[in-house]
Amino acid sequence: MRNFSFSDLNGWQRLFVFLCLLSSAFAFAFVNAVVDHKTEVNIYEYLPELSEYPCVKTSPYDCDPVIIALDPKYRKQFVFKDGTTHWMDNRYTDQQVEEAQIKASQKAESNRVSSLISAYKSAAFILLSSWVAIYFIGFMIGWIRKGFTVMK
Repeated sequence: MRNFSFSDLNGWQRLFVFLCLLSSAFAFAFVNAVVDHKTEVNIYEYLPELSEYPCVKTSPYDCDPVIIALDPKYRKQFVFKDGTTHWMDNRYTDQQVEEAQIKASQKAESNRVSSLISAYKSAAFILLSSWVAIYFIGFMIGWIRKGFTVMK
């Protein structure tokens, strides 16, 4: 049994191996460029709905929900285990916010993994189809070239 060596490859085979390695590098760069490694966490999706604040209207701006949402007397800073902080409505309990943060983080991680898997599938398809195309083009060039050589 003879051992394999890259020096045994002819020019077309070497070109095929080189182009396959080159396309693999492009596929790896494609996956890293496409996948967003930072995911947004929407914590409000997992918090219970709150009723509006009771409001005494002494001016047109008193009961505006945007002004109420920004008013410090209605807000509280929540600090999470990972060190991030969120300013939220002070009627939420620490337990509600912590549970919502955990659920939102799990969903964000799940979304990140699924987008990574999707990107790898796309890259694998592009990579394999490029290898087939490279091989077919090389085969056709060799076949055409062989047709122009004179048989002795």
